Amino acid sequence: MKLIVGSYSQKNSTGIYLLNWDEHKFHLQASLTGIENPSYLYVSADNEAIYALSETSTKQSTLYHIKKQIDKLTILDKIVYPGTGSCHLEKYEEMIFISNYQSGSMTFGQVLANGDTKSSFQEINFKGSGPNKERQNQSYIHAVGYDPTRELIFTVDLGADKCYIFDKEHLAIQRPLYTFILPPGSGPRQLVFNANYTKLYLLSELSAEIFTIDLNNLDQNWIQHTPIIPSQEVISAKKLGGAIILHPQGKFLYATARGDYNKIYTFNINEERLEYVNSISSQGESPRYLAISQDGKWLLVANQINGGVAAFAINVVNGHLTYKNSYEINKSSFVNFI
Repeated sequence: MKLIVGSYSQKNSTGIYLLNWDEHKFHLQASLTGIENPSYLYVSADNEAIYALSETSTKQSTLYHIKKQIDKLTILDKIVYPGTGSCHLEKYEEMIFISNYQSGSMTFGQVLANGDTKSSFQEINFKGSGPNKERQNQSYIHAVGYDPTRELIFTVDLGADKCYIFDKEHLAIQRPLYTFILPPGSGPRQLVFNANYTKLYLLSELSAEIFTIDLNNLDQNWIQHTPIIPSQEVISAKKLGGAIILHPQGKFLYATARGDYNKIYTFNINEERLEYVNSISSQGESPRYLAISQDGKWLLVANQINGGVAAFAINVVNGHLTYKNSYEINKSSFVNFI
């Protein structure tokens, strides 16, 4: 199995890694320098198109189109767009949606299959704040998700405790159709849809919770909110939600908690409701991103502060995780199968 890893790195140092993993050991196959902080990567379903964000504090950001060969990664094109501190990217067909954390904005545009831009990228700026003065003094857009069944774009604002929903056909109007308002200070961070786009799961960073939203009833806020860390496992108030992912079978959901916890938490999805199962160490510090193989047998976690990429076997009957091995990468922030 092949994996691709993004990280926080200097422009002149290795930032992206292509690994081969035989379930027993990781092997470095290729690497790429020349991109500052390639903290988030997008890999197309056919594994042919790779896009890398460069998470920097400049007012104009750069999106990199990368070509993957057997033992080589090459930068093909660069796209400059408005936005600062880009941290997440969603792509559907020719449309690209980018979350800009630092500038509190979402950038969108069209990119052809060869990497050329079809039109100039546009930016939607958000204004909001929350009760956490250190983390919510302004809008901080952390993730974007696309629902192709309804052609809706979901934009997550950690700073304002909101999730904005836009209609793709009228995106240029820059006015949301709906706005989910989460509890003050929750700080939404990531989101994931179920397979048939009837449910949305929102992970909050500041309150370390999961909010379940019924997409067939957008007029209501949420139908369940679940603490990532069950009461019997709470050891400290220093808890931060990190990552969230659904198992391909749709039976299990996994989420990570950072801060004083650094664990992966397993949940059953029972009649559309989440039920806590158990937890396991992420084998590192600050588990930032999760990936699951298409066959549903393996889970990977990117630990940002230390521990690098860790691999876990998934019991497909009960969802339990078993740690296998790790590969040390400095400040790893993204991992996926490719």
